[in-house]
Amino acid sequence: MIETNITKMFGIKHPIFSAPMGPFFTRELALAVSEAGGLGVLSNVNIAGTNPTKEHLESMKFMVEHTDKPFGLNILTSRNNRGVKEMVRKVPKLIMSDPKIKEQCIYILTSAGSSRFLPSSKYFQELFQVRKTNNFPILAMSGTRDQHKAKFIMQVLGEDAHQMSRLDLSPYETITQINPINREDYIHNDQTIANLLTKPVGTIQEILDPNLSRLEIVKLSYGGALDRLQSEQSTYPIKLGKYRVKNNEDRIQLINAFALLFKLTHARLLLLESTPGEYLRYTKKEENKEVFQSLLEVSSEIISYRVDLPRYDKPEEVTTRGLIHPKVEKAINIIHEHIIRGAKVLLFTRYLALGEQLKMLLETLQYPGVKYLSGKTKEESRHIILDQFRKEDVNVLIFTPVGGRGLNLEEADVVIHLDITSNLDDMTQRRERARGCIEYVLVLQGTSEEGKVKEYAKLTNASTVE
Repeated sequence: MIETNITKMFGIKHPIFSAPMGPFFTRELALAVSEAGGLGVLSNVNIAGTNPTKEHLESMKFMVEHTDKPFGLNILTSRNNRGVKEMVRKVPKLIMSDPKIKEQCIYILTSAGSSRFLPSSKYFQELFQVRKTNNFPILAMSGTRDQHKAKFIMQVLGEDAHQMSRLDLSPYETITQINPINREDYIHNDQTIANLLTKPVGTIQEILDPNLSRLEIVKLSYGGALDRLQSEQSTYPIKLGKYRVKNNEDRIQLINAFALLFKLTHARLLLLESTPGEYLRYTKKEENKEVFQSLLEVSSEIISYRVDLPRYDKPEEVTTRGLIHPKVEKAINIIHEHIIRGAKVLLFTRYLALGEQLKMLLETLQYPGVKYLSGKTKEESRHIILDQFRKEDVNVLIFTPVGGRGLNLEEADVVIHLDITSNLDDMTQRRERARGCIEYVLVLQGTSEEGKVKEYAKLTNASTVE
């Protein structure tokens, strides 16, 4: 038996915790670890067909029915996690109301989202007070270089809390810079799409709720509203979240409005986050021509725009190109600035075409050690590239969400976001996985991206570089 601060703090025999490993069921594993003298940690079950809150409650009851040993649980605090708000309300209530669970559930771990979520919840603050009065240990897990976040958590928990930090953390904080890019042609296209969105948004508000925001309407769209409206329906009302469609006339109007909304929002994403070529091809498709008729004039501004890109080995020599996304141009300048001093650079994009364009341009401009990981990359090649990045044989690595599986962000000196994901928790989590790097967030000034980046800037205390 090994005695450490952890074993004394938690009253366990061995300083071993089981990983929660959600979204799958790990009750049996957690039970076995606790019974063996470690601390079993329950997963946040979140697979299709389950109720995450109900599964947590059932898992805790399962543990106290089968062991008298202490255990913990995991909560995925991502805003995309189904039922997370219900969970932070009901889980602490159950812990406080059940004497056995209150005695045995002594550890709560957050992941896949903001670590501020639980300490700032009034329900968990009540639980923390109960824990302190009953002499239970409270730990603030600080898996981040952002000391302001760790300090915030410790302030909420109070002076009796213990802070447990990862021992392998870099002493340097990640520095985030917001880099605005001003391109009039992109502003004109974005504003034109915004004007076109007024019609479908107005129809949806008129039928469902005049107070519906554009963001809420887009969430309904991506939540499958159009599919539900188009499916065979014999009875009314049709449920769209908390809203109701009362008759067939409203249904037909909503189908047309959501179909138009989808085309416009997709075009906007391609404009802001993919290549100019993909955006132009989509707006000029035969089935889309009528919808995007008013874009013809402003999109011609993008077609005529040219950029001069300097070679890496001979900066005085430039290559003039058209149909280059402004973020790609900016990223190349940032890459040049850093790899000449030996830095390793990671670039994130959700769009295959943008990643392919950037890789092609960097190779054409003679940049050394450029690789690209996407969902199309064969598994064997992916492992080779990841190994090369670790061994510093790769200087610039472009990756997509699927391509970046297994990528250790802590090995990067510079991380560049070529797009701003709709789920800011994903960006925050990538940031926290980086080791003391410089993070650049590229944003098109005067477009709809600015709203999202302001929220991310608040989360990360980012500075804006003009």
